[in-house]
Amino acid sequence: QRFLCVVNGATHQKDWDWFVRHQKDGVRLRDVSQNISLIALQGPRAMDIVARLMDAQKLPQRSYRFCEDLRIAGRRCLISRN
Repeated sequence: QRFLCVVNGATHQKDWDWFVRHQKDGVRLRDVSQNISLIALQGPRAMDIVARLMDAQKLPQRSYRFCEDLRIAGRRCLISRN
């Protein structure tokens, strides 16, 4: 299994330290913060706006779901719906 935890940039180090302190045997942690970016598009029309940039059928259809390896403007994206 894989998990992606998105934390507030201002609390990154505190959150990372918590994960390290609570790491269980057999669990591998990776901090990829320096390799990714986050853009939050929020509001009632957010999905309509994103759908103009790509095939709407590929977008998450329900809340608390995500789709990986989508492309917007040629860039690989992970899009979640919350």
